[in-house]
Amino acid sequence: MGGQRDGDAAAFAGGRSRFLRPLLQPRACAGPLAGPDGAERLRAPPEAPVSCREPSREESRVRSDGAESARHPHPGDSGGNPPSGGGCGRQGRPRVACAGERRAARRRYPVGPSGYPARNAELPGGWDPHDRVQGRSGRSHRRARRAGRNAMTPAPAVRREGKRALVLVGGGITGAMYEFGCLRAFDDFFEGAFSSLDFDCYIGTSAGAVVGMLLANGVGPANVMDIIATSQKHPLNFRHEDIFRFDWENFRRSLGRSLAMLPAVYRYYRKHRTPFSLQSLMGLLQENLPSGLFSMKDYIRYLDSLIKQMDLATSFRGLKKELYVPAISLDLPMRTVFGDEGSRDIPISRAIAASSALPFYFEPVSIDGVDYVDGGTAQLAHVDIAINQGADRILVLNPIVPIQNDQSRVCIPSFSGGCVRIAEKGISYVWDQAARINSHEKLEMIVARLRVSHPWAKIVLVEPGGSDTVLFAQHILSYASRVQILDYGYRSTKSFLRERGEEMREIFLSPELHPTGGETLG
Repeated sequence: MGGQRDGDAAAFAGGRSRFLRPLLQPRACAGPLAGPDGAERLRAPPEAPVSCREPSREESRVRSDGAESARHPHPGDSGGNPPSGGGCGRQGRPRVACAGERRAARRRYPVGPSGYPARNAELPGGWDPHDRVQGRSGRSHRRARRAGRNAMTPAPAVRREGKRALVLVGGGITGAMYEFGCLRAFDDFFEGAFSSLDFDCYIGTSAGAVVGMLLANGVGPANVMDIIATSQKHPLNFRHEDIFRFDWENFRRSLGRSLAMLPAVYRYYRKHRTPFSLQSLMGLLQENLPSGLFSMKDYIRYLDSLIKQMDLATSFRGLKKELYVPAISLDLPMRTVFGDEGSRDIPISRAIAASSALPFYFEPVSIDGVDYVDGGTAQLAHVDIAINQGADRILVLNPIVPIQNDQSRVCIPSFSGGCVRIAEKGISYVWDQAARINSHEKLEMIVARLRVSHPWAKIVLVEPGGSDTVLFAQHILSYASRVQILDYGYRSTKSFLRERGEEMREIFLSPELHPTGGETLG
């Protein structure tokens, strides 16, 4: 038990907070750290005698900085003390100045998905911040597995200030239409001084990846809205069957495998004398069921055709602007960011399909032997990707919000007439509301954490009101409501800009932003 505590205390003392280390130095004195028999739980090294008196503030600071220097020696100095004239230490600059530089580095350094800064050996004072975690491409996943390492490993990042990023959340067909309407309203508001095509990088998840792909290729929202609203014969005016179609062939194969397995199931019941039930039978046959209701093959064919007919870039390297498409590896539950280094040669159509493979509805998409599902499975908006790429002004469009069904102000209509509770609308509405609550809560927590860790970044969140039933009443795969959702996205964003327009001008029209504090607007 004592050895376990020693290991836990040592691991904790070597953790991320250098300010706690003076309080966790091993002490050989009886007191709070002594066991019931008077033996020390934490024992100091014999060559380092320990005094039982409490250290002064100056001694604590010197001890903390000394431990920091020992762990991160200055380049070219084997003893851990920097050479004269550089770094921190007896022969270098005052320790108080170095501590200030470290705190400043924490404030201005990019963030990883964990919310901690990334590693950079060139930071002042030899400060070695914490690793960030970055996704890898499918090939990198396989190389990492062969090497026995986790596929998400620490990677360096360099902040490039002054970028403007657009983060596009998924939401199916209705989500994409909402985002096109929002962006058209922004373009009309700025009147050419700034447009949705002027962002430096685009981060799109699921349906938002399609929107981001078009914008990164120079296709504006006004063009898309006009084509869909006027029902022009154009690749952008997609048909319902272009997006998804029930995979009857896969269903027949699954049914055939299940029927072939019935004799083995019968022998299993006889051997184990297990009481028969439909639930237990489904448990035995479930591995023969399809991995999704719809296949993504038609969607990939449609995207390939759209890219070819509109003469768009087929890979991330050919894009006019930066595009990042996150997806989640199914077997190794990690995020892969397509468009990052190592995955820029992946076909954009397959990357978008991988990020759009909503579990249960769509089959996972395989890329280089790795199965991927919807990028929104882990988090709704991957804002940290924008920060890692050096963005300090970030616009987030999120169509997925839970409905606040206060029946004194909101009415969810039923087919028979009248207003009803969500539970009375059936299992699909209950599941949809639960998924929206979960996703939106995670989004708010992530944005709040980034506001604290990166106060220099301005994050503008635009989303529907919780009491508005327009998006909630339409299924995310609804094809018939496209024009209605386009108009709703445009009008709701115009209303937002009437209230917050001046703030938007100040944020997105300034060449570079260096505020003293961050703010989330929505």
